[in-house]
Amino acid sequence: MTCLPLTPVERYFYHDHRGSHPAWIRYEFTFRGALERAAFARAWGRIEERHPLTGATVSRRTWSGPVWNLGAARPEWAWLGTEEDAADDDRDLHDLSTRAGLRGVVRVRGAETQLTMLVHHAVADGLGLLLIAEDFFTLYAVECGAEIALPAAVPLTARRDRSSLRGAEGWRELPWILIGVLWGLVLGRQRVVEMRGAGRSFGRRELAARSWSPGETMQLRKAARTAGASLHELLVRDAQAALNAWLARHARAQPDMWTRFLVPVYLGGARSEPRSSAPALGVALIERRVRSLGRRARLLQRAHEDMEFIRARGLARAFRMSMLLRGWLPGQIARYCRRAGARSTLVLSNLGKVFARGPLVGPDGGLKVPGAELTNFAGWGPCRPGTSVFVATGIYRGAQSIWTSYDPGAMSVSEAEDFAGELEGQLRRSLAGE
Repeated sequence: MTCLPLTPVERYFYHDHRGSHPAWIRYEFTFRGALERAAFARAWGRIEERHPLTGATVSRRTWSGPVWNLGAARPEWAWLGTEEDAADDDRDLHDLSTRAGLRGVVRVRGAETQLTMLVHHAVADGLGLLLIAEDFFTLYAVECGAEIALPAAVPLTARRDRSSLRGAEGWRELPWILIGVLWGLVLGRQRVVEMRGAGRSFGRRELAARSWSPGETMQLRKAARTAGASLHELLVRDAQAALNAWLARHARAQPDMWTRFLVPVYLGGARSEPRSSAPALGVALIERRVRSLGRRARLLQRAHEDMEFIRARGLARAFRMSMLLRGWLPGQIARYCRRAGARSTLVLSNLGKVFARGPLVGPDGGLKVPGAELTNFAGWGPCRPGTSVFVATGIYRGAQSIWTSYDPGAMSVSEAEDFAGELEGQLRRSLAGE
């Protein structure tokens, strides 16, 4: 059995797992048609060949820190018929100590087949799970007899630490690490809005997706272009405006308090490694006073400025390198991950265009495998303690969808539905050109 140390970013997400708040990502793929069970089993058994972390457990060592035990487990899967139990898949989401960090559940529902894939955040991030799913669907097509040339996989043992400080490029980011440390010390003293006390705090709860047609999605893009921003920046603006309206309606915050709005930013260099699914996440924090969240025009301008600042200053690299520096001292990454300042009021993760290209994607933008066609996709992210809402968004076949999960210890289901409705209303205002 091969042992491999976790990279600093993997360690960050490994320590982010709690028994009450599992650090697992959940995706649902709905197919029109039937999947072949034998071919599914063969393809699922080959995932580990291309993504070794999906078949690894984690053990802790006193001096060297946590390590991957490659090949110590197999990715789990289950095939459920129409009459079989379809209970919540979020139960028994473990910490990787004895079982693998990838799980699949197939449910046959008449003419539809639903595949649920869950992955631990240390094994893959949101885009990484999409990459695993894409490889799996290609493997399934091959097992059904399709002739598709699989792209070469990146050997896990040959990868370098993406947080490396070697070279001039790394040292140029050191000032931003120092700025980030000082920034964190200041923000740690702010009274950040945390929505608490609404119910039992355990894990996450998920709301039904809210979607816009391809035509409406094009109108949203046009509205963003007219305002000199991107669709992503428009979504950031509307999520902040929705949060402010929700806070005002439920009297959850005071005007002098701050909201902490977390936006995952993916580093382009890491994504150029085409078959690597390990987390490659840079974190940017957008801080806003509650009283500043109501002005939609100014919020859009600030969202554009924030994203430009993040891209221009390499803050994703700075986050990665700050994790490397903390990794030199035992326990520092775990303490940093679980500090009170790590809490956010809301997280917005944009997956972009889902399955926009590839050998299985047809002219209409839909993904097809032998005997079935992907008609719907949905994804939900984890909610850590103190983070009240996780909003994921993506586009499939030209249609924009938003998936909301929430911490039931922070919001009741009616409050969460009210927030999702407010976010939909803000996007409708954008459609109307406001």
